[in-house]
Parts: sequence; C-alpha cells; structure tokens
Amino acid sequence: MKKYLFLFCFISYFSKAQSHVETCQLLQKVNIIIQNNHYKPKPVDDSLSVYVFETFLDKLDEDHRIFLKPEIDFLEKYKFELDNAIVKQDCNFLDSFYNYYTTAIARKKEIITNLKYEQFNWKGTDTIYFSKKSFPFLQSQDKLYNATKKVISYEILQEIAETSTNKDSIIQNFESLSKKAIEKIFDAYECQYANIKLDYSSFEQLFVSTFCSYFDPHTDFFTQTSKSDFLSSVSSDNLSFGIIVSIDEKNEIIVDEVITGSNAYNTKKITSGDLLVKINVKDKEYNSTCSNRTIIEEILLSFEYKNADFTFRKKSGESYTVTLQKEILRDYNNAVYSLILPYNAKKYGYIKIPSFYSAQENGTTNTSDDVLSELVKLEKENIAGLVIDLQDNGGGAMNETLHLVEIFIDKGAIAAVQNRNKDVEIVKDEYPGMGYTGNLVVLINGFTASASEFFVNAIQDYKRGIVLGCNSYGKATMQSILPIDEESQNFVKITGDEFYRVTKKTNQYTGIQPDINLPYLFDSQIPREKSNKTAILNDEISKKIKYTPYTINNYNTILEKSQYRIANNPAIKEITDIAQQLEALYNNSFPPVAVEINNVMQQTHDTNLLWKKIENLTKKEYLVEVAYTQKDKTKIKKNPFLKSVFEDNSKAAKQSIYLQEALEVLQSMQE
Repeated sequence: MKKYLFLFCFISYFSKAQSHVETCQLLQKVNIIIQNNHYKPKPVDDSLSVYVFETFLDKLDEDHRIFLKPEIDFLEKYKFELDNAIVKQDCNFLDSFYNYYTTAIARKKEIITNLKYEQFNWKGTDTIYFSKKSFPFLQSQDKLYNATKKVISYEILQEIAETSTNKDSIIQNFESLSKKAIEKIFDAYECQYANIKLDYSSFEQLFVSTFCSYFDPHTDFFTQTSKSDFLSSVSSDNLSFGIIVSIDEKNEIIVDEVITGSNAYNTKKITSGDLLVKINVKDKEYNSTCSNRTIIEEILLSFEYKNADFTFRKKSGESYTVTLQKEILRDYNNAVYSLILPYNAKKYGYIKIPSFYSAQENGTTNTSDDVLSELVKLEKENIAGLVIDLQDNGGGAMNETLHLVEIFIDKGAIAAVQNRNKDVEIVKDEYPGMGYTGNLVVLINGFTASASEFFVNAIQDYKRGIVLGCNSYGKATMQSILPIDEESQNFVKITGDEFYRVTKKTNQYTGIQPDINLPYLFDSQIPREKSNKTAILNDEISKKIKYTPYTINNYNTILEKSQYRIANNPAIKEITDIAQQLEALYNNSFPPVAVEINNVMQQTHDTNLLWKKIENLTKKEYLVEVAYTQKDKTKIKKNPFLKSVFEDNSKAAKQSIYLQEALEVLQSMQE
C-alpha cells in the first residue's frame, strides 16, 4: 500500500512539476511574441512584477473577502520577484498562490456552510460599511467569519425589504419572510461557491492572461475554445442549438425561447417554460445542477460542442429527451437592420449597426454588404436623410469599417495606421464615388469603440455628417490573433498598431467628442478605455495627411439650434437629473447602514425608487411612427419570428430621445 501511495504522490508531484515547466515555457513564448510584435512593448521588470502580482490577486479575490492578511503577507515576497522567476523559467511560485487560493476557497465555503445554521441578530447592533474600493484583507478567520455573517445578514434583510413597501406588513410577517430569504440567499451563495474554484490549468491560464494585460488592456491569452468564443461574439451568425435559456429564482435552467426555424424548433416538443434536467454529450452526463453550471454554459455557447442529447421536463411533470445539433443561425440582435422614420411629413432612414462582423471571421455576411443592402431598400423609399446608429457598438472587423467609410466618403485619405516601428501608412479610399450622398447623422455613446470610432473619426473629420451623443469609449488600437507556435492550440491577441485621424490626432484614451452632446443616463458608470491601468496614452503623429473636408451648410446654426432644443427639452432635463442621482449613488460610497430591518428597508426603497424612475423613463416613447421598407414588410409576413424582432426594433427606436434629436438635426440640415 505504501508503494502505491508513494507512486501516487510521485506522479502528482511530477505532474505539477511538469505543469510548472510548461507554464514557464508558455510564458516565455508569449513574451517573445509580445516583445517582437507589440505596438509598445515593455520590459519584463519589477514594474511588471508588481502589476501582475496585484492584478492577479484582485482577479482571484476582487472584494478581499477570501484571502486573509497573513496569506497575502506571505505571498508579498513574490511581489518584486515574478519577473525574475519568469526569466529564469522557474514557475514554482504558482504552487504557493494556488495552495493559498485553494485553502481560502475551502475556508470560505466552510464559513458559508456554518453560517447557514447560525442565528442572525437583526437588532441593529451591527453596522455594514460600503466602499467603491476594496476593503483591506482581514487578519484572521474569526474576523472573516464575522464580516461574512454581517454581509449575509444585510443581504437577507435586503431580500425581505424587496418583498413589499409596506413596513407594517413586513414587521408582522418577519419570521416567515426571513425563513424564505435565508433559504434563497444561502442557495445563491452555495451555487456561487460550488463553481468558483479554478482548476490548476485554468488558474495558470488566468496568470498568463494577467501577464499579457500588463502590456495593454487588449493584449490577451486565448486557448482554441476562447478564441472561437471571441470570434463568435462579433459574428452575425452563430452556431446554436436554437434555445435561449435563463436561470429562474430557484436556480433552475428554464427555456425562455425556441428560435423559429432552428433544430430545437423543428422537434415540435420544446416550448418556453420547459425545465432543463440534464445534457448528455461526448459520452458524459451532466445533470442541471449548480455544480455543472459552467460546463452546461460551455456546451450551449462554445464551438466545441456540436451535438448533444437534452432531457427536459414540462410543467405537467412529463420528461422527454431530444437530440439537437448546432446550426448556424442568423443572430438578428447582432446584425444590421434598417427602419423608416416618418417625421414632419418627410421620411428618414435609420440603420442600426450593432457590431462589425465579417464573413472571413466565422460569419456568413459582411457588415458593409449588409449596410449597402439596407441603403438600397431605404433609397427606394425616397428618404430625406439618414441616421447611422453606432451606440453600444464595441467594434469588430476593421476591414469592414474601412469598407463602410468608403460608402460615405469619396476617394482620398481616410486615416493613418502607425506600427511599432513608427512607420505610418495612410489608409485610403481608392474608389471614386459614394454609395450614399445625402445628409447624415451618426449616433454614439460611451460603448461606441474601436472599429466604430474609426468610422466616426472619418465622418467627423471630413464633415460628412454630424455626430450626436456622448463621448465614445476611446480605443484606437488594433489587435490580431497570433498562434504561440505551429503546433500549439494557444494564441495571443496582441495590440500591434494604432489608427490616427487625418488630423494627425487619435481618439485613443480620450474618446471622440461628438458635435452635439446629449446626456446619457449611465454615462458616468461606463468603464471607458482611460479607466484601465495599462491603457496606451493619447498622442499624435507628425506625418501630414492631405484631405479636403466637405461643407455642411449652416453647420454652426444647426449646432446652436440643437443646443437650444436640448437646453429646453423637459425630457432631457429629466435624464440629466436622474443621471446626476445615479452618479451620486454609484460613484460615491453609501453611508454606513445598521443591520436592522427599518434602516435596510429605507435604503432599499430609496434605491428602488430611483430605479423605478429609470424604468419609467426608459419606457417613454418620443417618436410617433416607425415604418418598414417594402422588402422587409414582405419578409415579415413570411416569418413570425422576424416580425417579433422588427417590433422590438421599432419599439427601441420610438424610445430613443437621441433619435428624436437626430431627426430634428436632419431637418435643420435641409434648411
């Protein structure tokens, strides 16, 4: 028996030692690729070591409520040594991190389990404190236990407070309400901690990813699966089983929607409300439990799983099993679409571009081709102007945004791209003529980023249209995905270039200032590029670029009229007021709250009142009429699902105050 135990221990030790070597070799390869290809490479030195140390620990324990202070003190010895260890190919330090991490997760799970059977004191003798910054690590397990108990006590009271605004009713039914709240809160915690611990491989991958992020926020490490998922996120067509699911209040996975025309739809069995019981895939069975939540998500979303047997249970109790295959399904939420906006006896066109996708990157269509198709439909309707909506468009395929610019600008320089050697290449539209020559307004917000900003830069610099909204995200760097080596299934997404405007300036870090500024409800909560520690700073190139901007007649008058309307619009004033309340709520720390039902109710209801205002505000409609092109009307008649999609799109357009002001601006451009 001792021989077998020795053999097991030896194999386990050898396996970890082998893993350390492989991790160090991987880091070495990643670093070589970064040093040879990154736009602004940095040395592997103490600065890197401190960043990786602090960031890695934050990723493992963001709230500083898992590790203890003595554990962090022990790990502090690596704070200035990680760079040396990586260079020397000695990654044994990861063992110390992982051992403490494993201990910390086990300890937190044990605390949660023990607290479940404790009596809670809700007499207000405890006080909970809030902070936007992480609290210091706690010194002992007892202090962590008490802090966790205090937080859970508060969350239970918060759950009770959410059940009613009637304080007397809550006090009267407190015992029964608290039992339900305790069960719900602890179920959520148990579910969270059932899946929170990373296996050793994922732990090492997170470390490599953290190493990459030191060079800039967009340089990252990918496995084959994560690379596929990244490309899928910017594609208009994705592999899908044809079901959309969600987690209900009981932490069960429920079918929300069956996509019309999909494999799931054609079974004629799956319906909304069916409960997922289990999935059989690749000869393994995964019950729909909390502990399997991560793998179930992977099966549903990852490119790696294409066939599976699903067992569902209907509300009647009947269970059934169906075999489903993933198919490429059109993702209408990620695809270009258009609408007609009748306004003051004229018709205007509206094109929404949710992202820049390309047929070359796991898609079947190109954004620029789809926009051209929508333009053709709109121009048959004799539109008097066009709105391009790039709100919430985080970018995607850069070649597609270049082709989009070519539709709206005649032959000439569009931008400049600078590489790591400071070589500057002028990006040009080589083709004379424009696909659309009419008046144009472009909508942006704080989530408008990267490829979207490339397009907006060109439109604004050439005065081809008027940009309306709030400051954009501020990302002007360009990434490519490179394999680690010829045999590897691992990749690095690396920043290799930066694009500049024809004015020699860049939107990197600072974002694009719109011509017409409109308040955005959650603007101060948007995490823009400049909020990243390692973001590349703003600068400009010296190379002069020849370009001739167009003329927008009465440009200053148009802006003055818009500013007057905005200043005197009660709805915009309401948005500004609520945005200021949101900023006060989320950009400042809450005052301390006594853990007692009356205090927690007051705080909860004050917050809920604000969210009720936001809910009412977002339901308001500003446009009276939205219409479809003749071609879309025909398509909708044949496709009930597409009809519901267009109805949702129309509703979103009617509820956009940005769009209302954009139409006013288009009217002014015709005067």
